[in-house]
Amino acid sequence: MNLPHLFSSGQIGSCTLKNRIIMPLFPTKYATDSKVNQRMLAFYKARAKCQVALIVLDCPCLDYPGVYKGEHQLRFDREEHEQGIKKLLNVIHLEGCKAFMHLNYPKEKTANGWHLLEIP
Repeated sequence: MNLPHLFSSGQIGSCTLKNRIIMPLFPTKYATDSKVNQRMLAFYKARAKCQVALIVLDCPCLDYPGVYKGEHQLRFDREEHEQGIKKLLNVIHLEGCKAFMHLNYPKEKTANGWHLLEIP
């Protein structure tokens, strides 16, 4: 396989990546009480050390408690949650890696479970 540009830098808009290797979203469900913990920090640090240029992070809850999926889903709506996200970003950035947080709001919780939102 010939991939001559794989290890050369690249651009996504104004963001320069050190190479063209991107780690896609991998829902770890490692959060505890919706906060970043040591297991999550170690997981992402190890990937950043492997010379990945960009890591797509776990989806956070964008509307607590409306579409909250449980304690393994990250939140950043409160200071106590925000600090963990900042720590996670710092761990990734120290390895020369960029981070992107996948934002998703596809479902809502009802008495019958989760279903897709109807958007008029």
